[in-house]
Amino acid sequence: MALYKLMSAQERYAYLEQHHPEILQRVSLSQLSTYLGIARETLSRIRGRR
Repeated sequence: MALYKLMSAQERYAYLEQHHPEILQRVSLSQLSTYLGIARETLSRIRGRR
């Protein structure tokens, strides 16, 4: 999605969480971080803040 390039890492995760929450339950953190284009550690920090 082209919009992902304009969003911050936190915004990308929030979008995915809002529009496709089932994906968050099905894929591993490594796969999710690769899809979002962020480091796994960054994804863990974002998830920790929520």
